[in-house]
Amino acid sequence: MKSKAFLIVLLFLTWSLSSGWYYVCKIKEKCPSSTSIAKIELPAFTFEHGVSSPKVNPSFDDFKSRTMERLGETDVLIIVGLYDPTELNSTDFDNLGMARANAVVQTLSDIDPSRIVLSSKEISFGEDIEFLDAIKFNIRIKNQFVEETDLGAFLYFDENVSVDALPVKLEVYLQFMAIHEKGKAINIIGHTYNAVANGDNYELGLERANMVREILIAKGLNPNNITVSSQVQTEPLADYITESGIRTNRRVEILINE
Repeated sequence: MKSKAFLIVLLFLTWSLSSGWYYVCKIKEKCPSSTSIAKIELPAFTFEHGVSSPKVNPSFDDFKSRTMERLGETDVLIIVGLYDPTELNSTDFDNLGMARANAVVQTLSDIDPSRIVLSSKEISFGEDIEFLDAIKFNIRIKNQFVEETDLGAFLYFDENVSVDALPVKLEVYLQFMAIHEKGKAINIIGHTYNAVANGDNYELGLERANMVREILIAKGLNPNNITVSSQVQTEPLADYITESGIRTNRRVEILINE
């Protein structure tokens, strides 16, 4: 009798282990094996502690190809070098992060240097890390309608723009913002140029700011997270004479609070 009970328990354990393996490996596709470990791909660049020169890994060619595809003709590539303050900086740069960002630029000769911005960020890498993933990339959109900034973006409008006749690039960017900035506090500021009286300019700036607000709300953002204001012509970015200067000053500014 005892042997029969033992056999039943053994069969149950065998069934549990095999069904568990099937669920993890075949359905979830997360089998822990030497093969899956070998497929872990290193980032395009890795660094040793305290070293500014990168090791270029096999994934670099794919990374470079994808970056060039995503980078529009006038977009800007942001390269952020990461560094731990405990690392010894033996370079001529202010910190090891800037040195790393500068070293990576040398491998991207296909991109116009004037379209690359370097920066650095202090982090803690921790201990016992075999390699440092110490470079981050970000593409900052810059075209005739959208110019991203450190704090948000400038949107440039034609004089008679409307919700029903929004340029495609503006439409796409506002859709992108509605998805990626969900839950954040957003301040929208309308700017104008001094072709009309201050009172009229104020209303015009506010009208454009409210137009952007309505679009973002329609695309899913919480109206309680969005505020609007008008700065009229008090913060010009260009002259008030040339057509390009007027268009630059006739803008809506979006500030995103993290």
